[in-house]
Amino acid sequence: MKTPLNSVRFEKHIAPYIFILPMMLGLFVFRLGPVVWSFLLSFQKYNPFQGGGWIGLENYRELIQDKEFHQIFLNTLKFTLWYLPLGVLTSLVLAVLVDNKLRGIVLFRAIYFLPVISAVAAIGTIWAWLLNPLYGLVNFLIKTIFGITGPEWLGSPRTALFTIVLVNVWRNMGYTMVIFLAGLQGVPPELLDAAWVDGAGKIRRFFQVVLPLLSPTTFFVIIITIIRSFQIFDLVYILTAPAAGEGGTVGGPAGSTNVLVISIFLNAFKYYRMGYGAAQAYILFVMVAVITAIQFRFQKRWVHYQ
Repeated sequence: MKTPLNSVRFEKHIAPYIFILPMMLGLFVFRLGPVVWSFLLSFQKYNPFQGGGWIGLENYRELIQDKEFHQIFLNTLKFTLWYLPLGVLTSLVLAVLVDNKLRGIVLFRAIYFLPVISAVAAIGTIWAWLLNPLYGLVNFLIKTIFGITGPEWLGSPRTALFTIVLVNVWRNMGYTMVIFLAGLQGVPPELLDAAWVDGAGKIRRFFQVVLPLLSPTTFFVIIITIIRSFQIFDLVYILTAPAAGEGGTVGGPAGSTNVLVISIFLNAFKYYRMGYGAAQAYILFVMVAVITAIQFRFQKRWVHYQ
């Protein structure tokens, strides 16, 4: 029995587009649409309640001249420079430790991964309580064990940003641990056996065999860690206000934890300077794009694919 010509045309030329239509609508309406709209907003002085008008590059000129933005930019770089080595090294060490065929090791892997799937609001609230200088468990243990008064972890400009870095490392190390663990389990065992026959010990085998073979995984982890560090928002917001205690302000104290995404949020949704916030967002986009491009440019010097 022959299939009608119209039915064949529908199945080959129309039906596929119907199936991908929901995905394409989501892509253009909720992804590409906001990207284009925010780019246009960056050239406007726009208030959602009052409207706005085209002002050209004025938002970008203000960013260049704004000393507060310079400090925000510096805070973001500090966060990244602290978070990158700590996040990569702790997850690598953790992956090496759990890369063993021991009874119950799967349970330990699950425990280390648990913060990744936990609600960030719960994580931030619990850590804000633990780090409270008056009744927090951390300072209580410091006082009990060492007999000294612990610092104001989130209340001092000297320690607040680094404290958030440490909490973020703890929260995300399980995710990068799993990536490193997959890389470690992909190392050919015959190469390790050959190095052992040549007299190489465990440490030497790790640095001369495992680590070079792990370079593609390390490269991937470094890229996603840098991108995540530039996009940090949730923990900063929760830990600085209101969970940080009475009188806490988002990005405080004294603006020491005010990073780029926090500043974008405050300008766009608190001060209703949508255009200025959009300009900051595109500065962030350019920063991430340039740093990622530089890493891909120089990856051939140290990344070795099998």
